[in-house]
Amino acid sequence: IIVNDGKIDATENAVNDIAMNIYNCNLFDNSVRGGLGALHGFTNDHGLEDEGSDGEFAPGDSPSQIPSELWEIFTMAAAKYNISPYALAAIYGFGEHCTNSGACPVSQVRWPTDLIQTAKSGAGAQGPFQFMPKTWDNGRGGGYKEDCDGDGQTDITNLKDSACAAAHYLAVNGAEGIFDAEPGSHETLLKKAFFAYNHANWYANRVYEGYKKLLASSLIVGGRPTSTAGPAIDFAHLFEDSTSVGCDPRTRDIGIHDGYRNENVVKIRLCALPNLKSNSDASTPSNEFYVNSANGQAIVNARVSGAVFELAEAAKTDGRLLNGAGSAFRTMAHQQYLCSQNEGCRTGQSYALVAKPGTSNHQMGLAMDFYINNLRINNDQCQYVNGRCTAKDYSDWQWLEANAARFGYKQYINEFWHWSPDGG
Repeated sequence: IIVNDGKIDATENAVNDIAMNIYNCNLFDNSVRGGLGALHGFTNDHGLEDEGSDGEFAPGDSPSQIPSELWEIFTMAAAKYNISPYALAAIYGFGEHCTNSGACPVSQVRWPTDLIQTAKSGAGAQGPFQFMPKTWDNGRGGGYKEDCDGDGQTDITNLKDSACAAAHYLAVNGAEGIFDAEPGSHETLLKKAFFAYNHANWYANRVYEGYKKLLASSLIVGGRPTSTAGPAIDFAHLFEDSTSVGCDPRTRDIGIHDGYRNENVVKIRLCALPNLKSNSDASTPSNEFYVNSANGQAIVNARVSGAVFELAEAAKTDGRLLNGAGSAFRTMAHQQYLCSQNEGCRTGQSYALVAKPGTSNHQMGLAMDFYINNLRINNDQCQYVNGRCTAKDYSDWQWLEANAARFGYKQYINEFWHWSPDGG
């Protein structure tokens, strides 16, 4: 069965019965049980599925609006396992909460927002993402159970916990790192992941079509991207709302946050850079200023995500900036705290070293504090040249000085480590 990769005619009932019996023994890990389940059209989280159509959508259909509280959970869970939040949303709405079997017209899609959902299927699947209890917790220390709301419990009926578990399940089964719907390998891998979630071709096709509709839709609350950042910075709109700008495909979308420009709130989409580590407060889990899903990576405004990714790649190729970054994006609370610790900012006498809260380029996700060789991020180590704080004797700074402008970045005059598109 395994050698033939499950390609057995459905009429071979004896083989299918054997597969089901082995599956039901529950002696194997989830991946093996999933492979066995695929032979019979049943799944380790749903039980035997009814047959349906191939799940095609009628022309002009578009998915229902996703409530913002749901989208926040989807982006959090998806970022944890590096999958597309649209894939998770498609499983939830078009897979588990469609009231129709087979094709799922928009009128049949449901987006329940209850944090605790106790629904059970006839096969025994439970909770918002319909896990079988044995898949959630196999009783031997394994399974996909998660605690994503930090309450110390792994609750199959909890929306946040089960969303993380579903994201993990999709990532393990091929969805990791796929953020588009391009025909070819990406389509194949996503359908494989959706099929693994519920072993029925109609289900996989239906969810995939829903995924494509979500990608193309402008109805998602919280700002569905209508354009995607590239390596060149759009300076004309640099300080504007960036919720309509998608993260560079090589980065991770971690959702919409409050940015600040001239003390006014500006909604911005943030992207995590997998090629630029950061030990900043915003990127460090458990820190009071942690931005959810940063996971030790620098986080920037979507508008500069492509440019900073390219900068980090070029530096890595040249063996530079290997210590990563300090601060990139900062929340208002973080900037207020830093201001309180600096006399000039606290008293309003000088904002040369710490910007007034609501005015820092860090709060727009545009500024980067790079670690320069073994230097600390500290003005005591400035090497002044014509009034400019430099690190002219250090190779990382030399590299930035020679190359940062290619990516739209230049240094702030008072800090050798601080670089941004406008030098502020």
